[in-house]
Amino acid sequence: MINWSVESEDALMTTYVYRYSVLGKTIEARVVHDKAINKYKLRFISIKPVNEIEISLLTILTPHFKFAIDYVQDNKVAMIYPSPGAELYDDLQSVSTYVDSLITLIIELLSYSSNPLLRTEINYELASRNWILDLSDTLASMFKVYDTKVGVIRVSVELEHRQLELGKAKVDVLVRAITALKCVVDSLVNKGFSAQIVYEDLGIAHLTAEFPSLGILTLIASKIDDIINEVEKACS
Repeated sequence: MINWSVESEDALMTTYVYRYSVLGKTIEARVVHDKAINKYKLRFISIKPVNEIEISLLTILTPHFKFAIDYVQDNKVAMIYPSPGAELYDDLQSVSTYVDSLITLIIELLSYSSNPLLRTEINYELASRNWILDLSDTLASMFKVYDTKVGVIRVSVELEHRQLELGKAKVDVLVRAITALKCVVDSLVNKGFSAQIVYEDLGIAHLTAEFPSLGILTLIASKIDDIINEVEKACS
């Protein structure tokens, strides 16, 4: 989640800033709390440095997140300005949700642009990390079984959109754990999963989740690997 810092404050407004460095770039977001109307306004999100290819990739996100992009070519800066319908919020938490979702996908795009993979390379990379992949013209799915210190966790992912199209990744998780089941379930719920079935006496749980995705399979796999590793550490 976004950790805002107060940059300035007076009787009329408070300015919050968030900076994040990734892949040799700096992403900055600014929010102003207008105390007169008690609303939070997202001023902009900037990314520096960027190139023309990365700018073109960012346009994939504009229809869903409703923003405009300015490219300051001399300084190699992308300025993202939300449309009027996406700039005002009742509280800082609501702004954070929007900014966090957008920045997550921005990082996906930047990662892809820095290391685009051919289809055969995607297959090889996923297989080397024990993911089983099934690709068709309209659907991609993959699954992996994690034999962890806290139990066996099976994860399957389905995508109904092509790579570099904004859609959703559907994630299905089956957990088989005896003593650590509650901890595993609680940890996954805290990461956005919903518990569908929990049989504590049998040590079995079924959870699901959906999250925005650009269909970049290697990045989705990395994200899930990180989640399961974090759960294993928390519950060991």
